[in-house]
Amino acid sequence: MDMPGPRVTHCISWTLNLKHDAASMAWLKKTPAENGAPPHFIAVNYRPGKGLSASMEAFRTELGRRGFDHASEIYAAMQKDNPDFKLDKTTLTAWGDDLITENALPEAVSLLKFEVQIYPDTSSGHASLAEAYIKSGQKQLAIDNYKKALEINPENNDAKEKLKELESTPPPKN
Repeated sequence: MDMPGPRVTHCISWTLNLKHDAASMAWLKKTPAENGAPPHFIAVNYRPGKGLSASMEAFRTELGRRGFDHASEIYAAMQKDNPDFKLDKTTLTAWGDDLITENALPEAVSLLKFEVQIYPDTSSGHASLAEAYIKSGQKQLAIDNYKKALEINPENNDAKEKLKELESTPPPKN
């Protein structure tokens, strides 16, 4: 039915990131009439997002959702859609150190293992992984990672001191 007089049409476009909000996604998938809106009032074109957005925040969120042991596959999915995306190794090391401080040792170990996998030349990453292993009671893995940190950077004095301390400590008696 045509309305008398001039007709004004406005077009507004939004891109929404709903962060897995099921109720909002269900609303978008319905027609305007199913949502109680007159058909001439709104039109919705729903298109689900493709892949993961590539950012440190999205990486953190996805690790929290899926688990730290999925870091490699989450990162691979992000790089598939955004080949130039790289995680900053300094940020990963700092995050791993925070997890160690918070005594979230399994998460710290998983994150730092992932870091040294994608940045095998990071002395600080290997040293932080060694620290996580120490606190987890895995002395030999700590020693191995301190040695690797020193291979990469022989001037890493903290790693030198901690390695010397670990190697001079006798194994616990059973």
